Amino acid sequence: MPTETPSPSLSPDAALPLLLLPDPDSLTEEQRSGTACVWTGAPLTTETAVDLGERRDGGGVLWFPRSNRRGVHDATMHTLHLHTQACEQCTDDYRGCETGYGLVRLERRYR
Repeated sequence: MPTETPSPSLSPDAALPLLLLPDPDSLTEEQRSGTACVWTGAPLTTETAVDLGERRDGGGVLWFPRSNRRGVHDATMHTLHLHTQACEQCTDDYRGCETGYGLVRLERRYR
């Protein structure tokens, strides 16, 4: 019996911008500048940091969120949970949803 091939999905790196970030105004300077995890506040090193991409806050100010692996995993699970609640395709089979499958791949990378 042939196996179904999943639909094209976002790469894990392309799924990173989907993660829900805290309001930059609620963060410390270290979290906004990327020297501490944006979710936990834990100090980051070059080896432990996951770059979440440069962002602009509500006022247009550039900031550089980064996280540790655990923070990315937890945020991915939260985002995936919110997404699957609203996505009919994910209810049937997440592999048919580009976003859902991309988030699952991101979660697997950082588990």
